Amino acid sequence: MNNWLVKYSKQLQAGSDILMLADVYPAVQETLRASGALDVIGQVSVFPATTRVLDAEHQAWEAAQELLAGRQENSNQPANAG
Repeated sequence: MNNWLVKYSKQLQAGSDILMLADVYPAVQETLRASGALDVIGQVSVFPATTRVLDAEHQAWEAAQELLAGRQENSNQPANAG
């Protein structure tokens, strides 16, 4: 059922990108877990639905910004001449 999602997530990962899912209901998260898709996507990339409007999307946005900042920081470091 989630084969396309796993395939897409792997394609993104191959390009050093990640899939983030926001506003995920518990039943959907359980399906992802049971199918093995959650292992590929990563639990840290799944943001559960909450009762607050756009809360999960905000959490995903913040996580993405932190990820991008870390990448920017790493790209500014000089290569190890070792």
